[in-house]
Amino acid sequence: MLLFQTHYSNSYKKTCTRREFIVKKFYWGDIHNHNEIGYGAGSLARSYAIAMGCLLDFYAFTPHGHWPDAPDSNSTIRQYHEEGYRKVQKTWPEIVKATELYNVNNKFIAIPAFEWHSSKFGDYCVYLPGKEGATFPAHDLDSLRKFTRKHNALMIPHHIGYRPGARGLDWNNFNPVLSPVVEAFSEHGCSIESQTPYPMTRHSMGGLERSQTVFRQLNQGRFFGVIASSDNHHGHPASYGEGLTGIYTDSLTMESVFEALKHRHTIAVSGDRIEAFLRFDNAVIGDYADSANGAVFEYSALGFAEIEFLQIIKNGLPFFTEIPSGKPDESEFVFRIELGWGAMMEKNITDWKIEVNLQNGKFLRLSPGFCGGASCEKINRIVEFSPEQVLFEAFTSRKNTNSISSLTFHCHGDAAEIIVGSDCVHNGRHFRGTARVKTKDLNRRDSWIQHGDEFPSPVLKIGNYAPLNTFKMRGKWHDQEIKSGDWYMLKVQQKNGSSAWTSPIRIA
Repeated sequence: MLLFQTHYSNSYKKTCTRREFIVKKFYWGDIHNHNEIGYGAGSLARSYAIAMGCLLDFYAFTPHGHWPDAPDSNSTIRQYHEEGYRKVQKTWPEIVKATELYNVNNKFIAIPAFEWHSSKFGDYCVYLPGKEGATFPAHDLDSLRKFTRKHNALMIPHHIGYRPGARGLDWNNFNPVLSPVVEAFSEHGCSIESQTPYPMTRHSMGGLERSQTVFRQLNQGRFFGVIASSDNHHGHPASYGEGLTGIYTDSLTMESVFEALKHRHTIAVSGDRIEAFLRFDNAVIGDYADSANGAVFEYSALGFAEIEFLQIIKNGLPFFTEIPSGKPDESEFVFRIELGWGAMMEKNITDWKIEVNLQNGKFLRLSPGFCGGASCEKINRIVEFSPEQVLFEAFTSRKNTNSISSLTFHCHGDAAEIIVGSDCVHNGRHFRGTARVKTKDLNRRDSWIQHGDEFPSPVLKIGNYAPLNTFKMRGKWHDQEIKSGDWYMLKVQQKNGSSAWTSPIRIA
């Protein structure tokens, strides 16, 4: 079973603490994100600062590279894309130099990558395991595959749920060796299930096509894993609610990241960094398993809010469902700080500096929920993370993808007291607020800091308290009928809407 054992070490600017697990663990990354290099917003340096400041373990900036079969009907759109491609080709040495600068084993992995469009075959992101290679203007899928093989790279399709011919994935030409996982969640929406609270309605390609989903394609006999990434164009990796990838491995190197992707040891999360895990005998998420070795599945989930349900999906159907139960265990708990709001149509940015101290307790884990979108060079980041204190900086705006940013804390201590100090600059005015709240009181009501006396003003909320047994689950499930070709996936959904899906286990 997955063990949740942690210790801490400093790595980001000697102040921001990263988690290192004694055993195999989940590392978190965003490997599909854009900025001003190509067509988007935000500098390359800012993208890396946010990636590290949001406690990502690995990151890939994925500039747009080529679209060989772009429609000819709109010359403006074609010219817009081609100008972006030329900018990327010109800047490629700078992109590779940045990956070399920020790439440090066991601290942060920076992956060179680019995106390739195709109306017919679907879009792919190509990931290079080293500095060799560049954006490749492949004129068709076969050419892109040859390039991928030559450089020992991976080509991962994304927004797979769109219709064929509308940049949805051409599953008939899908190669699971070169594409062992698919990006099934992003700011485009969710391509895992046909009925989902994350509809693919934000873009121009139309909505979700049922036959294109992960569940339907696994039922066709294909086998692949799932990941999630943001795919936003405002240079903000890990923008909350747009998707992250968790990889299950024992170290953090370029080789281990690629090996985890190749072996499908991955999970996709929509928001909070939920650690979802499934095991069948010696097989773990993404593996083939031998049914002769038994039929007992072990599962675990460690979230950042109350879990609404945990399900083991078999062949696309929920065969086992569990909900949290039992007497509240307050020895550990989670709570969330949310900040933002303000006038609904306001364009201005609010700057925040927050200090959070915990007395009679310890911070164990963090799940940043920062949002980007406003056109600026501002940075969301964790400045310091120790067992007793967390400092972070953030900006909020109605122009962000979400007007509210958050930071969620997993803590130890049933008699802890939370002390929050908030500095806020809004419309040129500086505000300072403080709050002290005991966890036993936070269980009954939320605590608020109002910045300013006018309506509306920026607000900070301390709340969403949940005891340990509501966000941590583990157990076993015995399947009485198991046969070759069956596949199993663990899904975890929190009450706040955040979800996690593991890569499937396939019975050989």
